[in-house]
Amino acid sequence: LRLMVTVVCCRGLPALRYGSLPSAYVQYDLPESAGVGSAAHITQTVPSSTDPVFSDRRAWDLPSDAAARSLRGQEIEFYVFDDDDDDDDGSGYLGMAAVGLEGLLLRPAATLEETLQLRNAAGAPSGSLSVRLHWEEPAA
Repeated sequence: LRLMVTVVCCRGLPALRYGSLPSAYVQYDLPESAGVGSAAHITQTVPSSTDPVFSDRRAWDLPSDAAARSLRGQEIEFYVFDDDDDDDDGSGYLGMAAVGLEGLLLRPAATLEETLQLRNAAGAPSGSLSVRLHWEEPAA
């Protein structure tokens, strides 16, 4: 079974510094229970935009149906960073949002399209992130 994750776009991202636009990218990973190892996916950086469009697709091949079922009650956390941020400790992310996988598991033929409210490290709203998730059968 293959889980397709598309990071569509962000809207209303804040600037970390006055007078500059963020150069945003998104980073996320599947929960460890999926059995695909720890390999975070990072989108391309979209320079100087508060409304970046990524249209970034990533296929995650799950080793078994049991691995897919293990995602019940799990979520994917998406972090949006500013590539121009000098903070190397990861605390300077623009926003974070999570999408639960339960609905996707209950309706395997459905496409889950969500616009998620991003929150910064202090918990304040910081724009939105649109994502799309669906299952595919891998090509033989």
